Amino acid sequence: MYPEGGRRVGAVKGLLAGITDELHSTLPVPHLATSVKLAVVGAHLKGLPLHWQLEKVQAGFIEATTTSADYRLYALPQVGPVAKPGLRRVTSGGAKIEIEVYAVPKERFGDFISMVPEPLGIGSVETASGEWIKSFICEEVGYTQKGTKDITELGGWRAHLAQVNSLKASKKKPFNTVLVANRGEIAVRIIKTLKKLGIKSVAVYSDPDKYAEHVLIADVSVALHGTSAAETYINTEKIIKACKDTKAEAVIPGYGFLSENADFSDRLIKEGIVFVGPSGEAIRSLGLKHSAREIAEKAGVPLVPGSGLVSSAAEAKKIAAKLEYPVMVKSTAGGGGIGLQKVDSEADIERVFETVQHQGYCCW
Repeated sequence: MYPEGGRRVGAVKGLLAGITDELHSTLPVPHLATSVKLAVVGAHLKGLPLHWQLEKVQAGFIEATTTSADYRLYALPQVGPVAKPGLRRVTSGGAKIEIEVYAVPKERFGDFISMVPEPLGIGSVETASGEWIKSFICEEVGYTQKGTKDITELGGWRAHLAQVNSLKASKKKPFNTVLVANRGEIAVRIIKTLKKLGIKSVAVYSDPDKYAEHVLIADVSVALHGTSAAETYINTEKIIKACKDTKAEAVIPGYGFLSENADFSDRLIKEGIVFVGPSGEAIRSLGLKHSAREIAEKAGVPLVPGSGLVSSAAEAKKIAAKLEYPVMVKSTAGGGGIGLQKVDSEADIERVFETVQHQGYCCW
């Protein structure tokens, strides 16, 4: 706001210029004899994302009007950052569609056409006054492709955008703020998705990751002060403190780190924070291969031939004989391929079983 209700004219006191600008009536108008009239219908309208392309070719605004009542307008499936419409002339069931008319200098018209993406092209459109001028047209492949929406009843692209924005605003977000308890590529992907959903993102980071991409693109970044994973990304107390300091309502763990930590999942629930992942009970049950198999079997999930928990090499030998070789021997705990070995013959089964069993005892 201007303190005096308007802008001063230079340094002259008491003489105000108002708060808006108007084009003076003596300014030159587009020279139509050396220009091509062009009607735009979508993202090239004033104030929309592609209007700069008209400015780049020095197009002059002529008027805001509509087409004749013989057109249908479609919202094409969005490819890239800018949504685009498709205009189609019909013999019946049409309507008047909002357009703006510009004068594009003839020597710059080719430059403008080169920026028009498929499946759009330049054709001709009939305006409400009956005049035929150049405009965007949509090839048949555009308005018949899957995901295209007929928006004719809205009367124009601006009305469509307003409807889309209204629907987005009416959708309740699951959370206002979410902390991403991870780093690197997975954290970047999660944060970008949160931004698309309009949810505030919180990144956490170790000292070496201070300038990592996930830290720089997040809405809020919290230092965990340490260099190792144990000091930072899997430090439950530091993660929970970061949640409380930033008022994060949920934690997305990504994969690795705390994503399969049952105690962390339980702790978040006690703190009133949502863990975007399985419950502690589910993690514990499915973390052990034999109990996961039992749960799947009770649920009627199809299973490959196998066994439950095997306690001795002799028992493993009997089971393998029934299943037929080759077989896989896997410790019930752990992951990442540790404690997993293939056995091709009966001569190796007892030795491999004891090796895997030893690995299980040592690692878990």
